Amino acid sequence: MGARPRAERGRAGGAGRGDGWEEPEIERYVARWAGRRVVVEREDRDGGSEPPYPVRVRGVAGG
Repeated sequence: MGARPRAERGRAGGAGRGDGWEEPEIERYVARWAGRRVVVEREDRDGGSEPPYPVRVRGVAGG
């Protein structure tokens, strides 16, 4: 049997957004305190919106 082809750099398999040659989309997020909670919003052309997926905020608790 012949050698298996070597996977290209990066993630192999799975559903992706193209073959990696297209310019990536820029996503901008804003984090702010609301009382004792940290609120994360996605900034887009229409203003702010909820992020499309869960966001993990790391840092010093309580400032």
